[in-house]
Amino acid sequence: MHISPNTVVLKDLQKLLKDVQSLKSQLSLIVTHAKGLVDLIQWFESREVRVHQTYDKVAEYTYRAMAQEVHSTDAAINKLCVKTFHDVSEKLTNYYNLDQCKKQLITLNFLMAVRIFDPKQVCSLDLEALPLYSIPGFDADCKSEMDKYLPYAKENRSRMTLNEFWIKAEELFPNLTRTAKIYLSVVTNSVDAERSVSSYGQVFTEQRQSMKEGRVNQLTMLEFNSNI
Repeated sequence: MHISPNTVVLKDLQKLLKDVQSLKSQLSLIVTHAKGLVDLIQWFESREVRVHQTYDKVAEYTYRAMAQEVHSTDAAINKLCVKTFHDVSEKLTNYYNLDQCKKQLITLNFLMAVRIFDPKQVCSLDLEALPLYSIPGFDADCKSEMDKYLPYAKENRSRMTLNEFWIKAEELFPNLTRTAKIYLSVVTNSVDAERSVSSYGQVFTEQRQSMKEGRVNQLTMLEFNSNI
């Protein structure tokens, strides 16, 4: 059989099917973590996702999955798991190489640092190790308020919601509050934008091509927010 870009996948599939034990282990790995991965994806696609939770959400699932597989009684799964995480680690190391990919680190550092705006998290973070200045707008004035902010957060973190906390903290920490309000409202996915495009297509159909732009926009807004 001639191998072309369209048929090379068949050769790979044939090779995979020959190694029954490896295939069984990989399927077992997928089945074990399918629900967790789907839940993680759905969380990212929801309107409830908050930027200060993003880093911990991914890290928590990764570490939990790693610990579960490394202690598996199935030797084949253990071997596959170790190889998988080794490959992922190597790729991430290359991707976040400081000399070659400095821009890629910006997002990672930001997601790590923005957790300081969550009073439930900030008390357990190593602030000296966090790249706080990777948060745009975080300046020396913000830094100067951190010493008083930490004990205040520790005392009030369980008493209020996140919004209530920063409303009451505004007089005490005006610079931190200003920055927190900006980033705690950041939308961390493009789901709403993608859904709005889909809604636009449902409104502006072939039978409605003569509709004026203003009317289309109004109907799209109603369609998109109809479930609120």
